[in-house]
Amino acid sequence: LKYLDLSGNFITNIEPGSFETLGKLETLIFGEHNYINGTVLDAITSLKSLKTLDLSRADGIFEPPVEIFDSMKELEVLKLSGCSISSLEPGAFASLKNLKQKNALVSLYPFGFVLPECWVKIL
Repeated sequence: LKYLDLSGNFITNIEPGSFETLGKLETLIFGEHNYINGTVLDAITSLKSLKTLDLSRADGIFEPPVEIFDSMKELEVLKLSGCSISSLEPGAFASLKNLKQKNALVSLYPFGFVLPECWVKIL
């Protein structure tokens, strides 16, 4: 399996080991009102082959920890539009060396704004 769309299912928990057989998964779409918490983050970060991670409009993302992306060395596209991110730690995207998406829509203000390309490189 290379593509999995779980969006809009109002998922709030993922049992440990649920994604173990998805070692070759390249695209995960997990937004649209699924709730991002510790169990979900653990499951997502176990997917080492991910190239595209779409968390658009996911609930529960307020301050993504820097280490969430450390294991995602292959990630090329990260979508965070419509999330309620209130702040980003310095270096939040520093480990994403293959990130090709130049802009990320982040809702730091009520209507969101687009991070300039130079910010994505710094973050």
